[in-house]
Amino acid sequence: MAGRVRRALPRRRHFSEKVIFYMMVGYLLMAVLFGCMYFVNARQSTEAQVVDQIGHSLDRTRLDLEGLIETCENVYVSLLSDGELYDFLVGYDAGETSYPSARRTVNALLQDAIRNIDVLCSVQLMSDDYVFYTSNTTYTSVANVQESMIYQAARRVNYPFWTSLYDFTREYGHTQLEDPEIPVANRNLISYVGPFNAYRLDESTLRMWPSEVEKPVVFINLSEESVREILTNTSSLYDGACFLVDDRGTCIAHTSPEGLYMPMDAAAWERVRGDSDGRGAMTMDYAGVPSLISYTTLSTGWTLVTVLPSGEVYSEIYGVIWRTLVLMLLALMLLGALLALLVSRQLSRPIRQLTQAINIAAKGNFMVNLPRTDDEFDAVNAAFNDMTHRIDQLIHENYEVKLRERENELRALKYQTKPHFLYNALAIIRSQALKDGDAEVAQMVQNLSNVLRYVLRGDQNLTTVRDEVNNVMDYFELMRAGYDGAISLEVDVESAVLNAAICKMTLQPLVENCVQHGLVPQGPGGRVRLAGRLRDGRVSLVVSDNGAGWPEGFAVNDDEHQTESIGLANVRRRMKLTFGDECDFRLFTPDGGGAAVEIVFPYQFGGGGTMGD
Repeated sequence: MAGRVRRALPRRRHFSEKVIFYMMVGYLLMAVLFGCMYFVNARQSTEAQVVDQIGHSLDRTRLDLEGLIETCENVYVSLLSDGELYDFLVGYDAGETSYPSARRTVNALLQDAIRNIDVLCSVQLMSDDYVFYTSNTTYTSVANVQESMIYQAARRVNYPFWTSLYDFTREYGHTQLEDPEIPVANRNLISYVGPFNAYRLDESTLRMWPSEVEKPVVFINLSEESVREILTNTSSLYDGACFLVDDRGTCIAHTSPEGLYMPMDAAAWERVRGDSDGRGAMTMDYAGVPSLISYTTLSTGWTLVTVLPSGEVYSEIYGVIWRTLVLMLLALMLLGALLALLVSRQLSRPIRQLTQAINIAAKGNFMVNLPRTDDEFDAVNAAFNDMTHRIDQLIHENYEVKLRERENELRALKYQTKPHFLYNALAIIRSQALKDGDAEVAQMVQNLSNVLRYVLRGDQNLTTVRDEVNNVMDYFELMRAGYDGAISLEVDVESAVLNAAICKMTLQPLVENCVQHGLVPQGPGGRVRLAGRLRDGRVSLVVSDNGAGWPEGFAVNDDEHQTESIGLANVRRRMKLTFGDECDFRLFTPDGGGAAVEIVFPYQFGGGGTMGD
């Protein structure tokens, strides 16, 4: 084989293509991953930017609405301190002053209070006897006053309050105008209403409203259209909805008239109402549409809300995101192609050489060798060279092994005749002893023959407890004869244990140890006891004696040179190798003295008869 000629390595070109393909796939996956990360970050930053813009717009709108609210409340306070209005209403007598004349006087005073305040719709003073106003936008007369629930509520309290949105045609019982199809200006109103707790301050004298004079109710009316104009400033940023809801979640102003009087989405209202900060932003489904919701609370308890569908939030940036992703993908793919070409050139050459060398070795030429390199492939090439060299050696060794196996087979056939010669010789001796009338010697020869058959038969490692017990009994009969019957054996093994599998020649060394080291030094009367029990699927075998007991500090040593415990160590090692960690081997002193060995191992069925036959 040393004379074989090395073959040239053919070249193949498949690996580089695979490297390019897998690297391109890898870079494509990286591009998708980075694209997704970029998309998520761009979306989050866009959402944060939109939330910030809407938040600033909401703050401006809130300030405008708070200014409108403050204007109405200031008008109310101004009316209460108007001395001329106080004097006229306190001294008004319908019998002396005609109602049209009184209305002109009061209307002029009311008009002075709201002069240059264009956002107000009207101001009204109402009682059971008269109705005064800057302009009668609600078509209200004394006959309609009692129809108003707002008016009745204002008569029962002593403080002003803001009403929710209401349709004045229904509030004042104008049944002919209730049809929404009928064009009525300023149909929907929001009013600041309160009792006319007027007073007059003359120098240092403060005069309150006389208790005997009926106290009218002040209505400072805002048209929903005027509030809507303020809301439009916020909704103009994006194509979304901006609306104002009262403390019950009902819309009282909306950039779309169709949204008036409609309740806010229940789930969204619960989250808005539960926010103790009174302002914030959240993303959730609103009326079944994923939306960005921003809100802030006014001093009146109303909540200013914007609802912007998520599609509107991201529509402007999606184009930029996709263009960026495409450019990123192309750049990564181009970079990946260049790197793949470079890497494939570096990797494919040694791998092609390795593949070609394997093909040559597969045809039986194990003299092929790969060159040494200065990279990671050097270990692979060295391992391949070692492998081919080892295979070549194994071929020669295998040939030699075959020759030795043939020789061993012939030798084994020859040795098979030896045990039979021994058994036949023992049988002749036993027969002669029986002829001479010496039954005791004949029995000893029989026991010895049984022990030898058990020890020499087959090469199986496992047998049954039954066979082990029978072997111990034959062996002990030989030992008892040698000591003139001075020792005895007691066997107490449950029948359920007899069929359990056990290592061959396990019990005999333990019994021999009891006789040699426990009973002989004590003299006559020695007893060995063999007990076997089955508990919870585990076999417990205990070999004990009533002899001298264990020497002080005695332990089973696996050292083969320690002859004192070599038999015990051999038994323990064989049982441990067979049954693993589930086998326990324990030395102890019984309650009555002496020495004992317990072996506990899992029950495995070993058959009902001799396992080695």
